Amino acid sequence: MSKSTEREVPLALMVQTPDEPGALHALTRVLLDHEANITHVDIAERREGLSTVYFELEDVTSEAADALIGDLEALPIVRAVERALVPEGVRQADHRGRRRSAGGSGGGGCGRRGR
Repeated sequence: MSKSTEREVPLALMVQTPDEPGALHALTRVLLDHEANITHVDIAERREGLSTVYFELEDVTSEAADALIGDLEALPIVRAVERALVPEGVRQADHRGRRRSAGGSGGGGCGRRGR
């Protein structure tokens, strides 16, 4: 892939799975199979036995994105996959609209206890 001609804006995805061991591994395996580079990942939400994982990916063309999303949706553990927007000039924003700086986690859910 010619990075200067084919690289596009980062692909941002929200993926909902059961909150169980191995779920993140299964998701990242699909990303690896598609040679997508993860530039940011966040456990955006955990409740009622479900987790929503936010990914920002690069090195994914528009055509490849559709195949990647299809392969994620084909996983038995995946409940939903949605494209998300990556605001220009902002490293990442979670699905509730809060914007965070590139340097901090912003309390995205990884360190919280309880559901």
